[in-house]
Amino acid sequence: MKKIFLTIAIALFAVAASAQDLTKGTAEERAKASADHLYQTLKLDVKQYNKVYKAYLKLMRREDKRMSQSAADRKATENAIKSCLTPQQAKRFEQGDDMLTPAPANGRQPLTRDPKIAPLRRDIKRSNMYIERD
Repeated sequence: MKKIFLTIAIALFAVAASAQDLTKGTAEERAKASADHLYQTLKLDVKQYNKVYKAYLKLMRREDKRMSQSAADRKATENAIKSCLTPQQAKRFEQGDDMLTPAPANGRQPLTRDPKIAPLRRDIKRSNMYIERD
């Protein structure tokens, strides 16, 4: 039983480590990591590996370009908004990111849970909800 848990823990750690590798680095590094992963799991030959690497590289470069464009668009929008505002409004705009989130369409605030009230606990045996008493 301990061996099974140890094996599962090692597998989960390896998956988490490989997922972190795919999000960091340049497009070439991420494409290489993705292609290497498929090379090992699918046992690709050299021709297949090169084609997979090129496909991943094209995808990663496209994603990098899209991310940089969206960041530039966001910055241009903020500059356009600031140019319309008074100095006091611009200062307040720079301080708060919450102003950029749209209000609900129906004008109502979303429901939130009161932190003073304890959440309901699930009764496993009966598969229904009950409230614990302190």
